Amino acid sequence: MRASVIGAYFHDEKDKVIAEATKSAEVTHSNKDGICGAIGVALASMYSTRIGINKERLSPKEFIAKVGEIVPDSDTKYKILKGLTLSSNAHIEMLRTVPRTVFHFLQKDLGIPFSAQDVDKTITDSSRQLT
Repeated sequence: MRASVIGAYFHDEKDKVIAEATKSAEVTHSNKDGICGAIGVALASMYSTRIGINKERLSPKEFIAKVGEIVPDSDTKYKILKGLTLSSNAHIEMLRTVPRTVFHFLQKDLGIPFSAQDVDKTITDSSRQLT
């Protein structure tokens, strides 16, 4: 996905991240949620890069809140912010509605394995980190 590279490259320029992610998504996404998803991915990548470079610390909930508060109003924003309410007892089908960007953060900073073959386990394990 192009948006993750944009977030990492412009990690010190939040407005540039949003503008470039929007432009990159408009080429292939004709709906608001597709564009908002690209913005969310780019922002998550931006914050992850800042964490890696500056050794900043964010809890998973702080990370989700930072990304979610900036994404424009949309179903995508709703689903990102839904991650703030998840508990370790949440049903797996509910957890699948949270965009994978959140789980990439959990994998990188919390060491939770992420593979296409093990999505259910990853999502369940990740949700436990949110409580």
